[in-house]
Amino acid sequence: MVTPIVLGLRGAATMAGKLFQWLIAHWAYLGLTAVSLVSATAHGDWPTYRHDVRRSGVTDDTLATENLGEVWRWQSPRPPLSAWPDAARWDAYAMLEGMRSMRSYDTVFHCVGVGDRVFFGSNVDDTVRCLSQVDGQLTWSFTADGPVRIAPVVEGDRVVFTCDDGAVYALDRDDGSLRWRSTLKTDAQWFFNDGRLCSSQAARTGVVVDPTSHVVIAGSGVFPWQSACITALNLGDGSIRWQRDLGPGWSLEGPPLLSPRNLILPQGRAAPQVFDRVTGQPLGGLEGGGGSFALVTDDGKVFHGPGNKGGWVTQSDIGSQTKLASFEKGNAVVVHGDRAYLLDPERLAAYDRPTGTILWVTACSAAHELILVGTSLIAGGNNEVLAFDCESGQPTWRADVEGRAMGLAAWNGRLLVATDRGTIHCFGETSSSIFISEPDRPAADEAPSEALLLPPEVVVDHALIDRWVFQRDQVETFLIDEDRGIESIRLRSLADGGNPIPLAKTFRWASLRSAQSVRESAAERQALVLDGRTDAEVASDFRRVRSPHQDFSVTTWVRIDQPQ
Repeated sequence: MVTPIVLGLRGAATMAGKLFQWLIAHWAYLGLTAVSLVSATAHGDWPTYRHDVRRSGVTDDTLATENLGEVWRWQSPRPPLSAWPDAARWDAYAMLEGMRSMRSYDTVFHCVGVGDRVFFGSNVDDTVRCLSQVDGQLTWSFTADGPVRIAPVVEGDRVVFTCDDGAVYALDRDDGSLRWRSTLKTDAQWFFNDGRLCSSQAARTGVVVDPTSHVVIAGSGVFPWQSACITALNLGDGSIRWQRDLGPGWSLEGPPLLSPRNLILPQGRAAPQVFDRVTGQPLGGLEGGGGSFALVTDDGKVFHGPGNKGGWVTQSDIGSQTKLASFEKGNAVVVHGDRAYLLDPERLAAYDRPTGTILWVTACSAAHELILVGTSLIAGGNNEVLAFDCESGQPTWRADVEGRAMGLAAWNGRLLVATDRGTIHCFGETSSSIFISEPDRPAADEAPSEALLLPPEVVVDHALIDRWVFQRDQVETFLIDEDRGIESIRLRSLADGGNPIPLAKTFRWASLRSAQSVRESAAERQALVLDGRTDAEVASDFRRVRSPHQDFSVTTWVRIDQPQ
């Protein structure tokens, strides 16, 4: 249960005054005028990151929080692989804890959706997927030529997204077939980034589609010592409408935004840059800190962050590009009509913009992301998601999730929550809030179940060349040389028609217990510890081994606690 903050002040007038001083200290003076954020999309849909081209995070859709429960979940085999590591936990020199990452745009698989379809991209397996919002079943998938780090955009019958291969893709919304693919810079070189092939002109902005001209705008180039560019493409066929080479000194990362006259592009560690919406002409950078979060209001104000170290959100004016205010330790902002809602690591507050009055402040443990769905403020946190009434600030709903809830979206009366463990939770109106999409887990203190220790079955998949699991029950033959103290084994392949691996010389078995989940901690995991001199020969003649005729991938797990 979330409880309000108790300030221990006497009298309503004193409390109001202290609250205003507290807001000044934390958020400076916002100096805002009333605006109205009108969605550029149909009510009930969430077709792009944070709902619309201004990244408002606001929708007129509603959630029945009194009957909201999990109806399905989707789990990635591996958690997201971000382009940049998370923030350092603390700065020893400055004695600063709770540091913020300035490039956290791909820590989760952000969802978008239209109708009863859910769309998201993966930076793990380079795939864009379409799920049914009704039951979470896969409708179609499309694999690109590199990690997909920014949520796709649904515009008409197209699903458009960018990729680390430096290209923009457009898929058919109904079946996922490729409509067109356009490489933004054809002279780009390739390099390995965390073991993945990546273009030197990686497109890590995603796209924004101008709702008036249907032009797809994307940025490419993340290394400031190389040239970056902005490209406008025709939505119909992917042909280039215009392209502006920016030269070196830029690092375009994070979803772009549109105001009536301007294009705003975040730059990760540097402050966002402003461009002419029609021509791409650079107009200068905003004052304040960098970060990949940005929100633009229709009166020419931009909230962007988080700034360096402990983090803050800056409010800047697009026209003058000057800093107007700062929100200390700010994590997320939502502006709707006359109100601004501000989230920091401990509090959620509502502020009346025309009068400068604080309407309410409440404690909030969910500090990662914030959106407004009808009259409900939804906040994502560590292993939880919370709902608050936007009029009173009172908590109205809570649910558990797996990991840090850093991606929120809502449409059709349902809430999609994406976490940094690669989990997507779908909440909808149900008679019960019990999780229904996972089998029961054993308690942590239970003995390992025999079912969990059964050997894996042979995989009947002709596309699989070989699969070996290094555990005792997969030993096909076991020989012991007692005089020399040497053991030799042969591990059988779990692929249909695969080859066993003979291993000689010294090794030892190790039993491992993983604490990553209750399920894994209840079961013993085994490993083969080699001495660094053991050879593993799959076959003496390469012609005896089935070889791939197309691209292939290899997955392996190794220990990192000792040098290899």
